[in-house]
Amino acid sequence: MARLQSFDDDFIFEGPKNKQLVQIGVAVPPLLGKAIGLEIRVSLGDLGKKRK
Repeated sequence: MARLQSFDDDFIFEGPKNKQLVQIGVAVPPLLGKAIGLEIRVSLGDLGKKRK
């Protein structure tokens, strides 16, 4: 399940198995987080150019 969420195979989830599954289930997938962050940077960069 973690691999489907784009977590690296060596990522360690702590706690009992049922808590690990909850952590995976409520997590923002790392690649989605990266994509959102990159788009925010682009948007903020565009705003900065418009202000000048």
